[in-house]
Amino acid sequence: MTLMNSSSSARSVVAAIATAVIALAALLAAVPAASAHSAAPVKRCASVSFTPASEDLAVEIRATGVSCAFARAFIRDSNGRPARSYRGFTCARHRVSEREATLQHTRYRCTRASKTIRWKRF
Repeated sequence: MTLMNSSSSARSVVAAIATAVIALAALLAAVPAASAHSAAPVKRCASVSFTPASEDLAVEIRATGVSCAFARAFIRDSNGRPARSYRGFTCARHRVSEREATLQHTRYRCTRASKTIRWKRF
């Protein structure tokens, strides 16, 4: 009878270990997929000029989850000053004074889900 119980206990332990290994494998398989989604590359895009031969422009444009062409068109179409809600994006701005930077400017950040467009408007 002791032989039967130890054999049964060994099977239970093996089954528990197998279940734990399968659960761990499933968890590890899910992690790279989530990391790949959250680690979308940040693209550095060309500036957008609003008035030729002037300092009236958007610079340091960064795009995540959208192309540079989309980001630049988005900024150009909003004249570089989007409303709080613009084309499905939620936009925030922060005015930077001459005390904080060499030139006064406004920083913008527009987001929609995993998509982000950031720039400085002079």
